[in-house]
Amino acid sequence: MALKEILVAVIGLTPQVITETLYFLIQKRKPAINISEIYAITTKPGKELILELLLDEKKGAFYSFCREYGIDPASIKFNKTTISVLKGADGMPLSDIRTEEENIAVANAVTDIIKELTLLPDTRLHCSIAGGRKTMGVYLAYALQLFGRPQDTLYHVLVSPEFEAHPDFFYKPRKNKVLTLNGPNGKVKKINTKNAEIELAEIPFVRLRDKLPSLFGKKTLSYTQMVARAQREIDSIQAVPDLIIDTAVRQVRIGKKSVSLSPLEMVVLMYFARKKLEECSSPKRESCENCTGCFEPIEDCSSASAAKKMLDDYSSFYATLSGSYQKLEKQWSQYGAPHDRIRENISKIKKAISSITDSTLYHVSSIRQYGQTRYGIQLDKEKIKIL
Repeated sequence: MALKEILVAVIGLTPQVITETLYFLIQKRKPAINISEIYAITTKPGKELILELLLDEKKGAFYSFCREYGIDPASIKFNKTTISVLKGADGMPLSDIRTEEENIAVANAVTDIIKELTLLPDTRLHCSIAGGRKTMGVYLAYALQLFGRPQDTLYHVLVSPEFEAHPDFFYKPRKNKVLTLNGPNGKVKKINTKNAEIELAEIPFVRLRDKLPSLFGKKTLSYTQMVARAQREIDSIQAVPDLIIDTAVRQVRIGKKSVSLSPLEMVVLMYFARKKLEECSSPKRESCENCTGCFEPIEDCSSASAAKKMLDDYSSFYATLSGSYQKLEKQWSQYGAPHDRIRENISKIKKAISSITDSTLYHVSSIRQYGQTRYGIQLDKEKIKIL
């Protein structure tokens, strides 16, 4: 199912931020994003300007944009009902945001709006922080950090300096127009819209939504209460210790705890560790979270080539002329390792590691993927060390 695309913008006295963003998303971005709803968060004067400069059906820039680019304005829900006017602690609409009390009220309002919008199913938010007081943009970004979903995005609108905040520039028109720019010392300059550039800079942000489920409780929290609760929960999260595979003493260490493995268990664990460290399928990814590209089916991790790698590590525990090594080489060198033997050692590794940690990140885990069971280590590769 296609997502409903929603534009959210904080607006001060420059409502053109909305049409500039709309122009980029619909006309310039490839592929285009067809916005179906627009929500403006603004002050009392800001709402008046939006109604006058954008939503007047005859002269408003929103309707002009739609007519010029062949868009049915009715296909985009944008009217006085989708304009949220910020209110002070006394419940009265704000004309500006200057005091500490007004900033607190704005933080609560912006956070509540984003929280509610992210509860709508099958939607994606496109949030613009370019308009309004800087604190409005900051609160919008923070609210998205608390409640933003993987599909939600944050933008800043970048407009050519000469056209930025020009009272007659709302988007790049199809037919070029010449605008008058009043410069210093009373000098008048003519500027042509063909030279105007509108860009959207996407701003990456940390998504905490799934990490802080308590923020969605029945009790209504203020912005400051949410921040305090989020900080407490983050502070309580324990750092993930490294997985140390120490071949010298044939032990696995996780934090301050360690457990000994048999030589065969060690080489099987080392095989999967090296698979993650040396054969990463997505080397440009900064994290292994939700990635199973290095996981492989039992046929691959018990093949002749995989068995050779394990035998090479096995020789570090037993000399190649020893009976133990020669016996295993005879069994594995031609046809690989028996599937059951690999599964048996995966099970033993899991049991041993479970004795020193409750986390399943350190096991050789199995997942059902592409119609078969695949094996690998879930732990981030930056956390794996072979000594």
